[in-house]
Amino acid sequence: MPFPRLALPRLIASEEPFPPISDEIPGDTVALLTRELRPERMVEGYRLGYFPWPPRVAGWMPWWSPDPRAVLFPEAFHLGRNMRRLLRRSRWTITHDRAFPAVLEGCAAPRPGREQTWLSDELKAGYLRLHQTGFAHSVEVWDGDRLVGGLFGVSVGAAFCGDSMFSEESEASKIALLYLCRQLAREPLALIDCQLPSEHLERLGARLLPRREFLIRFAEAKAKPDPLASPCLMPQPAPALLSV
Repeated sequence: MPFPRLALPRLIASEEPFPPISDEIPGDTVALLTRELRPERMVEGYRLGYFPWPPRVAGWMPWWSPDPRAVLFPEAFHLGRNMRRLLRRSRWTITHDRAFPAVLEGCAAPRPGREQTWLSDELKAGYLRLHQTGFAHSVEVWDGDRLVGGLFGVSVGAAFCGDSMFSEESEASKIALLYLCRQLAREPLALIDCQLPSEHLERLGARLLPRREFLIRFAEAKAKPDPLASPCLMPQPAPALLSV
């Protein structure tokens, strides 16, 4: 999608708390700018429904609160015939929180048509620290010992704020997303915050919610336990996702 226009967002000093999201915060521009990106600061922003993107602008970190918001409810994931066919014959396996740094690097790696990434060294260090403290999770798709795809994001209770995904093999990131949905579906109020809309995500079942509805659903989900809190280090066969 085209990069949204910039306006004059609020500047937040280091000691100043993030303001709650309100109708006064524009939904198609940068909402806030902060100087620092400590892990505690990142958790504070995510818990209110903001997310950081892209890298710093003139020394300031942009934070967003889009309106509408792209959301995928785990039970709404669209499992098409082609993916069912792939899963039946696949020898891939899936884990979560087994190789967070590798998934982070996979998401940050240059791709054809995308030579630069929004995942700066500063952001990668922040997400790694969030993973070490239990807030950020990864899903890994393996072909033997080779990582062929995955995704990562920040959990706020049962709300998973999806930040990025990658594929080295066709459909690998979709398999990672399906696994994530299967895990989150154990909590009835769980949701995946897809943040910005895309045709790819819409085909998989994501839909747009007005900001007010998103914040209500987000508050319900974040009050619930994190279904990803216990790592899955032993690889699970991809075909098993068909029987869940």
